Amino acid sequence: MAAIAAAKAMPDDDARSGAADVFHIGLVNMGKICTQNFQFLKSYIETSFPDPLVQDVQFVVAGQNYYRGAVNRDWESMELLNQIMKNYLAVPANNTLHLGVAPNLNMPATFTASVINGASNFSGQYTNFKAAEQTSLETTNKIKANNAIYRTGIAMMKDGQVLFMNDV
Repeated sequence: MAAIAAAKAMPDDDARSGAADVFHIGLVNMGKICTQNFQFLKSYIETSFPDPLVQDVQFVVAGQNYYRGAVNRDWESMELLNQIMKNYLAVPANNTLHLGVAPNLNMPATFTASVINGASNFSGQYTNFKAAEQTSLETTNKIKANNAIYRTGIAMMKDGQVLFMNDV
């Protein structure tokens, strides 16, 4: 009975996955910020480069190839999109070009910080999400406890068959 009580006290699948579910909600919300940042960056690129062929190249250099995966909640694609946007904005020539010259400012001076902040927040949330998903040890312990109870119960049933084999 003590083994059964101990197994019941262990967190079930819902309890083990609850934290990951909460982190997932945060990932979705933070992911929207990151993909919006990419759309803003695209608009700054369009303003800076009037030639559509050059725009297409700049979009790819800024992370376009990871955008579709990112909006479809492929979190690794989101991480890559964020990193490539940060890399793109870290190039002084890109930053200067998109910032423009007053009074025709193209990209706000705070945009790079917004991208870095959004990417950092997302990465932290993603790390927490992955850690919360790692419930395999808890799951294994729960399975082992339930299997031990099962084996004990089966052994008792076998003993009962021997003890009561003549009682029909």
